[in-house]
Amino acid sequence: MAYADAIRSAIASMDDVADLIEAGQTWATWSPTYSANNSMTYTSVTTTSARYIQFGKLIIFQLQASGTVGGTPSTELRATLPATAAVTISPFAAQCVDGGATIGGCGYISGTTLIAVTRYDVASWSAGASRIIRCSGMYEAA
Repeated sequence: MAYADAIRSAIASMDDVADLIEAGQTWATWSPTYSANNSMTYTSVTTTSARYIQFGKLIIFQLQASGTVGGTPSTELRATLPATAAVTISPFAAQCVDGGATIGGCGYISGTTLIAVTRYDVASWSAGASRIIRCSGMYEAA
C-alpha cells in the first residue's frame, strides 16, 4: 500500500504518518542576501547556517550570520527568505550579538520577502564588525 493510501485508510498507523513525512522531507539550504534599514549597511556577511524545510506551504527556517554594520546605525538587519511569504506575518525567535554582548532580539517577516532582526529594545545597532543574527521561525509560503 502506498504511503498516501495508508494515511487515507482506516488502518493508518503513526508509523505510516512518520514514514510519509520522512520520505520526501529534508533540510535544504538557501543563500540569503543581506541588507539593513534606512542608511545603515550590513556588509562582509558570513552565513554560518541558512537552512529550511518545507511541508506543503509551511516553511521552517534557521539562520545564523555575522557581518559588519556601517553607515548610520538603525534598527533592522535583514536577510532574504528562502521562499516568498504568503502574507506579511510576525514574529519569530531571534538573538543578536551587538559589539560582543549577546542580547535578546526579535524578528519578523518584513513585507513578503525579508527577515528583519531587531534588538530586544528596538535600539539602533552599533557600528562595527561581528554583528551576529541568529533566528528561527516558520511561515506560510506563497
